[in-house]
Amino acid sequence: MNKNLEKKRKNILIFAKKIITKVGWNEQIYSEISKRHKIPKNEIYALFPNFIDILKYYLEDLDIEMNENVKKLKINNLKTHEKIIEIIMIRLEKNFKNKKLLKRTYFTLSSPNNLNILISSTYNTVNNIWYLANDKSYDFNFYTKRLILFYIYISTLLFWLNDRENNIDKTRFFLSKQIKKTGSLKKIKDFSLDFLTKFKKYSY
Repeated sequence: MNKNLEKKRKNILIFAKKIITKVGWNEQIYSEISKRHKIPKNEIYALFPNFIDILKYYLEDLDIEMNENVKKLKINNLKTHEKIIEIIMIRLEKNFKNKKLLKRTYFTLSSPNNLNILISSTYNTVNNIWYLANDKSYDFNFYTKRLILFYIYISTLLFWLNDRENNIDKTRFFLSKQIKKTGSLKKIKDFSLDFLTKFKKYSY
């Protein structure tokens, strides 16, 4: 995609993020953006044929933002588990102002129709985290690490989203505790049912 089109897509995402907390992830996004920013609907649809395409683009942008923020961190001398903690925490801290937007987003992703997006996007995120932590495994351990971190990341994200006190230190403590427990996660294959149940419990 050329730079001009990518810039337009980026602008649409910026506009969308400002209204999602009020209208949610649905077709109304197109009408609101068109009305507020004088952009013909057909132009928006040409860039994003479906509102889910905007949602996917948003998730991809979160990963890009995380990668850029981690480059600014001095974590090379940390142990692997410490690197993972810092990477996840910087991702959450940088999105503190977008917490309500993220709640809306993950509420939509918890719908049965969108579970494939939830799983694939979260896998991409944890895969990025392992690479940023300089993980070089390529055997069976490669997938095991990502499955475990998948569980840890989702659990931490849900804890953070539901923390009404907005105490980031509590989230860091929770994350650290989850990482220490990884050796006892023998039933991790059942985690999907666990976090889906948790998704349905929180309101936005």
